[in-house]
Amino acid sequence: MKVIRYKKEFLKKFKALPKDVQQKYAALEKIFAENPFHPHLQTKGLHGKLRDFYSFRIGRSYRAIFAFISENEIGMITIGHRKDIYQSPS
Repeated sequence: MKVIRYKKEFLKKFKALPKDVQQKYAALEKIFAENPFHPHLQTKGLHGKLRDFYSFRIGRSYRAIFAFISENEIGMITIGHRKDIYQSPS
């Protein structure tokens, strides 16, 4: 199981999400901690300026962006609607 760390941006944006999206993320995070590349998550490596990051789906419209810190640690960078999420995370 991976240890998940959260950036302040992620926590701030998570609190602003609709409650149903927060609940869906919470359920998916359990799968994610076991296997970040589980087929249900539809994890994808990003490109361009975001090439060091990955994203996974939270329903049809929301995505979470993360990066591997080490073999056993993952940093959750940001979360949000897919039309907004792919700006360069800080």
